[in-house]
Amino acid sequence: MTWMKRAFCYIRRKRGKALLLFLIFFVSVFAILGAWSVLHASAQVGRRIKEDSNSKVTLESINQEQMLDAVDVDAVKHLQNIARINRVSQIGAYANGFPLVEGSEEGEAGKVTIHGYDDMKHDSPFEEQVCRLVEGSQVSGKGEIVINRVLAECGQIKIGDELSFLGERGQKVSAVVVGFYLNGNENSQTDAVYTENRMENQIYADTDFVLALCGEEQYQKIAVYVAEPDHLKQTAEEIEQIFADKVNVGTLDTVYQKLKYSIQQIERVTRLIFALIGLTSVFIIGSLLCMWMRNRKTEIAVYFSMGIARKNVFAQMCFECILLFTGAAAAASVIGLCIFPAWISALDAFRGQEISSFASVGNLLSVWGIGTALLAVLVGLATAPYFRKQLKDILSEMEG
Repeated sequence: MTWMKRAFCYIRRKRGKALLLFLIFFVSVFAILGAWSVLHASAQVGRRIKEDSNSKVTLESINQEQMLDAVDVDAVKHLQNIARINRVSQIGAYANGFPLVEGSEEGEAGKVTIHGYDDMKHDSPFEEQVCRLVEGSQVSGKGEIVINRVLAECGQIKIGDELSFLGERGQKVSAVVVGFYLNGNENSQTDAVYTENRMENQIYADTDFVLALCGEEQYQKIAVYVAEPDHLKQTAEEIEQIFADKVNVGTLDTVYQKLKYSIQQIERVTRLIFALIGLTSVFIIGSLLCMWMRNRKTEIAVYFSMGIARKNVFAQMCFECILLFTGAAAAASVIGLCIFPAWISALDAFRGQEISSFASVGNLLSVWGIGTALLAVLVGLATAPYFRKQLKDILSEMEG
C-alpha cells in the first residue's frame, strides 16, 4: 500500500480527529482571509486617495513682466513625482462682431479677459465654486469657450454659436460657446469697473486657445500635481531650487492629509490583527499536531518495523494535513467571498468606496502555498522526536 492510500485510509478511520483538524484549519484560514481582505481594501482606498487628492505645487510669477513660459514648463515636467500639469493663462482680447457689457469709459471699449486652463475643473473659479455652470458643459477642447449668461443675453448668444476674438497683435481666433456660467455677483458691480474687468466679460477657455491669441507661451500660474503626496514637500523644494526667486511656490494637500491618517490607522491595526491571527494559528495547529503524532507512536513504530522508509511516513502525514487544509481553505474562500465584500462595505472607513475582491487566483494560491509549507514544517517538528529515535527506543517508550 502506497503512502497516499495509507493517508486516505487513516482519515476515514479517524473521522473525529480529521474533522477537528479540518475545523481548526477552516477557522484559521477564514480569519486570515478576513484580515487580508481588510488590508487589501485599505490599500486600495489609500491608492485612490492619493490619485484623487489633487495634491499639488503651485508656481505663480512674481513679476508680471516676466511670465512663466515653455522653458519653465519643460523644467517642471522632467522632475520625478509629477503626475500632470495644469497651465493657467490670461490675456486681454477684443470682441469681434458681438456686443459686451460695457463698463467705465476710462477702460478700453470692446475688450474682454480670457482665462485659459488645461483642465478647467481644477485651479479655476469653477473648482472653488465662485462660478457655477448653469447651462451646457465645460470646455474640453481648444475651440470651445464658456461665457457669462448675462453676456449671452446681452448679445443674444446661444450655445453652439461661434464667437470671434482679436488679439493684441491682430490675431483673429474663433471658438464655439459650449456653456454659460454665473457667479451671483454680476449685479453688485459699480459703473467704475473697466469693461475687461467686469464679471460678465470674463471668458473661460482652453490654454491653447489663449496661446493662439497671445502668439507666445505665457502663463501666470502653473499647477503641478504630484503622484505621491507623501513627497509633496520634497517636490516643492526641488522646484524652488530651479526657479529661485522667479516664482512664488505654494503647496496644497488638504484632502490627503485629512484622510490618510484614518486609512493608515486601519492598516496598522489590521496588520497587528493579521500577525496575531497567524501566530495563534501556527501555535494551535502545531500543538495539536504534536499531540496527534504522540498518539501515533505505535503506528509509526509499526511502519518502521515493516521496513517503510521514514520519508514515506513523513510524506503520508504531510499529505493527510495538506488534504484537510486544502478542503478547509477552499470552503473558507467560498464563504469569505460571500461575506467579506458586504462586511467591508459596511465599515465606516470604506463606506461609499468601490472595493475589488482580494480573492484572485494568485492570492488564493499564495495562501495555500504558504499554508502547505508551514504545515510541512510543523509536521516535521511534530514527528522529529520519533524519526530521530531507533525503533527499539520507540518500542521501549511504548512498554514504559
